[in-house]
Amino acid sequence: MILVDAVNFQSVYNELSSMKLPIKVAYGLQKIYNSVKSDNEFFENRIKEIVNSYAKKDEEGNPILTPDGRGIEVDEEKRELCNNEISELYQTEITAPDVNLTLEDLASVDGLELTIPQLEILGKFLKVE
Repeated sequence: MILVDAVNFQSVYNELSSMKLPIKVAYGLQKIYNSVKSDNEFFENRIKEIVNSYAKKDEEGNPILTPDGRGIEVDEEKRELCNNEISELYQTEITAPDVNLTLEDLASVDGLELTIPQLEILGKFLKVE
């Protein structure tokens, strides 16, 4: 399992966590969340370090925001290095959580509708029977 799987799980978990789910499914999702929480924290901290190290800086040494204010400007000549480091970060191996949750468990939840990308993300954490 790689770090991007934990990062992607977080978004699916956020969408499902407010739903009323059977105990087994809710417990399994919570167990996965608890297992990958430190991986997600590591990712958030490391991505900030990477972007900050390649960011354009103002006179005071602070990163310069993009014109829309949603990102940080990266030096053009360093962009490829920055992207490579981020790609390597996404591919970092992590330990898969040991959770006894199956596709059948998810299928048994009345009213649970998942998109194909959500199912693909969750599938990486499910036990295959």
